[in-house]
Order: sequence, then C-alpha cells, then structure tokens
Amino acid sequence: MAWIQQSDNPNKVVILEEIDFEQKQELRLRYYIMGKKPGSRGRWVFGQYAVMIPVSDFLSLLKVAWKNGLLPSDLAQSANLIPEFRVHL
Repeated sequence: MAWIQQSDNPNKVVILEEIDFEQKQELRLRYYIMGKKPGSRGRWVFGQYAVMIPVSDFLSLLKVAWKNGLLPSDLAQSANLIPEFRVHL
C-alpha cells in the first residue's frame, strides 16, 4: 500500500493498494476525505467518486508505491520516458 496527502487539500488522502485475486494482482486507487456532514464530521470517510488529484501528487504517489515495492522495478526505467516522473524518482 502507498498513500499521500493531497498537496492542495489537507483533508484528503489518496491510496494505491494491491489486491490479490487468486493468481491475478490488480491495483486499486481510492481516497478518503475528512467528513463534513453531521454524523461523519471530523472522521475519515471513504470517497465514493472517481479520485481527482494534481499530476504532481499522482507522480509522488507512484514514487511511494515504487519504493514500497508495489510497482515493478523495471517500471522506473520506462518511467524515465516521462520527464516529470524522472525528476521525482
């Protein structure tokens, strides 16, 4: 699992996790936000919609995922094709 706090929204964390389905592995991208409604105010609540984050935060999340072993090491080499990612590695 890898997670980051969104740079422009301190009340949101984005998580990338690995899920094993028998012999198949997949990645899930999800987020939590600080609840605002009565009953959930002040607690972390699962984000039910598609996650949207700045590109720089996404690249940071990939960096953390790579360091945590979530992404294959050869991905770092192919990521060098993307200048923004190379800067963050």
